[in-house]
Amino acid sequence: MDGTSPSFSPSPDVWCDPLQVLPPDKYTQLLQQLRKQVPSSLKVIGHLNSNMKDAKHFELSAYVDEWPTFSVLLCVVPTAEGIMMYKNDIVFHATDELKLKYVLQNTRVIDWNKSVHFKGVSPLCSLSATRWFV
Repeated sequence: MDGTSPSFSPSPDVWCDPLQVLPPDKYTQLLQQLRKQVPSSLKVIGHLNSNMKDAKHFELSAYVDEWPTFSVLLCVVPTAEGIMMYKNDIVFHATDELKLKYVLQNTRVIDWNKSVHFKGVSPLCSLSATRWFV
């Protein structure tokens, strides 16, 4: 040993996504928090309610930046084969524009190689926000 300490070098394969999966057993608590943010959260509430009532026919995956105090929530709705819909059907709610920008630019939840359809765009996301990706 030469007396030098080894330096840490992360593997290029290591990726830390800014979003974490929210398990379905937390959806009730999530709905309680979203109800405090009506009207901007109404689309997300509708999708979560539909999922909780009929999870067999309406699948949904929820992702948050932090739990239980989140500022970005993405709900990804998978599409059935043969239905003319966007492959990335995403309903989201955000209370922090900068964090939303960071999440959208750094998450692997969204497949940017396919068409993306966002629903539930809140007043927080002005038209100028679309310039992030231009």
